[in-house]
Amino acid sequence: MLTLNIGDNMKIRAEHLQLFGQRKNMSANIELQGEMINNFPVYTGFVKNDIYRQANSKADIVIGSAYKRKLFIGLGTRWEMIHFTSDISSSKNRIKGNTRFFDSYAVLKLNTLTNGIYPRQGTKIDIEGGYVYNQKADFKELVTHQPVNNTDSLGFVSSSFARVKMNIEHYIPLNTRFTFLTQTQADINFNKQQNLANDFYIGGLTTTFRNQVIFAGLREATVHTGSVGALRISLRYKIISNLYVLGHVNAIAYNFTGNYRLHDAKLLTGYGLTLAVHYLGPLQISAMYCDQYRKVISYVNLGIPF
Repeated sequence: MLTLNIGDNMKIRAEHLQLFGQRKNMSANIELQGEMINNFPVYTGFVKNDIYRQANSKADIVIGSAYKRKLFIGLGTRWEMIHFTSDISSSKNRIKGNTRFFDSYAVLKLNTLTNGIYPRQGTKIDIEGGYVYNQKADFKELVTHQPVNNTDSLGFVSSSFARVKMNIEHYIPLNTRFTFLTQTQADINFNKQQNLANDFYIGGLTTTFRNQVIFAGLREATVHTGSVGALRISLRYKIISNLYVLGHVNAIAYNFTGNYRLHDAKLLTGYGLTLAVHYLGPLQISAMYCDQYRKVISYVNLGIPF
């Protein structure tokens, strides 16, 4: 199967699913994916100080067992290469190159949602625990064309580490028009140094790229961190058929892997209001506010990114 996502971030994915076993409940899934991000920002204290063009490539194979097409448990290995190019007009480092690594993992997926877009009821769980290894970074300066020997100074660390990623969504219908929903995310890299390529990126109301953490109040990748726990509570109201309004309240704790003590973590709180239309595809127009950023910002999403 071939899937194409057209927008600000271009993405293409090819995958093949092979079923086997007497009950056809065992499967092997092979996936190849490419992604182009034309404007990948890096912030310091909510101020954009670097911009990269990023191209991601991934090859992934996972083998596992499914139960009633709702629960899947498997083991997999993926190889990723992430290519960074500095935006010459704004970047401080002005570098070009790539980082590559392997990631072997165990995964658990559960999906009981009534439908894929604006579900009324059900639960969706994605939990992955793995080990990132064999990292290699290769960069050069764009001005001098000399190789960068100390890639750690650029935020590309080559050490191996374990990591855990979790996303849980739950939808409860209150009546024919109101739906209550919660989303919990927990992502942790168990490494001593942050790595720009493997960090988690906080911001945005729709998942549009790898390692993104949803947060109403900030744009995508406004904060990057090696550890984050997030809770979002939303209430959706159906005005008429295919027209909705949603309110969001969320909080995030991040940067706690240094000593693994939550009371030393940094905190973000934010809010959002969304008008959503679902006709040929979902269109979302939102206003968001973060207590720490102290600015109201707009957010628009069209379509279903994967």
